[in-house]
Amino acid sequence: MASDTWLYCILQTKGGIPWCTLQGIPPLLIDNLWMARYMTDAHIGAFCILPDRMELLIEPGKDGVKRFVDMFQVASVRDAQVVAGLLMTDKRLFRGWQKEYEVQGVTLDNKKHIASRIENAALRFGLVRKTEEWQWSSRWYGRSTLIRTEKA
Repeated sequence: MASDTWLYCILQTKGGIPWCTLQGIPPLLIDNLWMARYMTDAHIGAFCILPDRMELLIEPGKDGVKRFVDMFQVASVRDAQVVAGLLMTDKRLFRGWQKEYEVQGVTLDNKKHIASRIENAALRFGLVRKTEEWQWSSRWYGRSTLIRTEKA
């Protein structure tokens, strides 16, 4: 059961290496995001995959945000190493995620604003001219498929 505590999380790559948007990586990050969501009973309000980071709005499950992030990071690094190993000639370029990650509490009143901020991250960082052009965010997938119905 979820805790009704929404969190804005930023997961950054080690050394700022921009591996998250390499060919084949974003779909596997999304798959691992869904797996961690399922395994920890968490809810995802929004996400955006950027070259050197991922921004998330999550409501952690019963095991908390650390369990969710740990599960996601371990699985995504394992899977990405296979893909990155095929794409990069120097495997030292791929070093995974920083162990530390930023977490900020989000009020229910501010949740939609933070979700929009996350989904507009590619625009904020100058990667696209319109948010809709960035396919590695929850806006592309449709936020309604991610956020559960609010409690009455």
